[in-house]
Amino acid sequence: FLLVTLSYLIAATSAYIAIELAGRVKTATNRSKHLWLIAGGSILGLGIWSMHFVAMLGHGTLKDATYSFPLVFLSVIIAMTGCILGFYLVARRMSRESFVLGGFLMGSAIAGMHYVGIAALQGMTLQYHTGYVLLSILIAIAASWTALWIGFFSRYAKRQMLVQTKVFFALIMGIAISGMHHVGMLGLEFQMIPSFTSDQVIEPTMLLTLVSIVTLFLFVVFFASVLFDLQLRKRDLIQATILESTEDGVVTTNPDGAIQYANSLFYDFFPEQHQYLTELDTTLRLDVPDHTKQMLHVDERILEVVNNPLKGENLNQTLWFFRNVTDQVLSQRQLEHLAFHDRLTDLPNRDKI
Repeated sequence: FLLVTLSYLIAATSAYIAIELAGRVKTATNRSKHLWLIAGGSILGLGIWSMHFVAMLGHGTLKDATYSFPLVFLSVIIAMTGCILGFYLVARRMSRESFVLGGFLMGSAIAGMHYVGIAALQGMTLQYHTGYVLLSILIAIAASWTALWIGFFSRYAKRQMLVQTKVFFALIMGIAISGMHHVGMLGLEFQMIPSFTSDQVIEPTMLLTLVSIVTLFLFVVFFASVLFDLQLRKRDLIQATILESTEDGVVTTNPDGAIQYANSLFYDFFPEQHQYLTELDTTLRLDVPDHTKQMLHVDERILEVVNNPLKGENLNQTLWFFRNVTDQVLSQRQLEHLAFHDRLTDLPNRDKI
């Protein structure tokens, strides 16, 4: 009972961590998004794998069973790869097709991990009940769709999710993940083979130690990633505050002109669907030589624009500054007009000639 309860807690904790990291994937920049994708998928896959083998160790008739090391290793690779692919497909393109395909791949990988883990049992014959097998696969796919919906598509994912909400969803996900395992075990019949010997096997005590190490690693990685994310968010908050406080519109673009960051003043300067902005205002179209100033007429404003390439340290971006110089230009023009025209008749004076 203790091992079965522990397996559920591992599944629920893994689901909570996956929901937490999915939120970071949605708000991360392109540079750190892949890190969170790999971390979220790996932790969820490792957690489900740990839950599976802890629950198997809690099965009374399997307490003395041994396991094939290559198949145990293969099962964890399947779980991690499937979860990472599911996260990646959805994060790359938030669409119904990616949601369906990502959930299907993730669920299939989780079910594959389960049955590869079952096949790792040594010294016994295994028989499967088709109905329970199909039901466990459907539960795995449905649980994966639920996880992706909660983390990326639900109304909770579109704003800061409360801790209580994350815990509630994690507990529900824990039930679904554990349910998949136990439904699959209901459809399994096995019979011990007397005097069976084999190389490359893992004893139950060794397996429990391995699972404990993996679970501990799971929590260490999670808390380390959270601390790392807090530092990044603090740095980004300081940078954003500085850039929002400046009197210039500030933009960074990639080599294709796609806008990666823009402060609010930039969008105040450019109305929607402007000629310098294309593709739903996500791409800047300007041909300005590097480190030179150029004047732009944007509606009734005159903007001074200058760009600075950002090279090195794996950077290939352009930093743009837009300053509203309308009052300065108009004042200069007025001074020049007064200098070369008569104030009374407004006709050109001798200096103009």
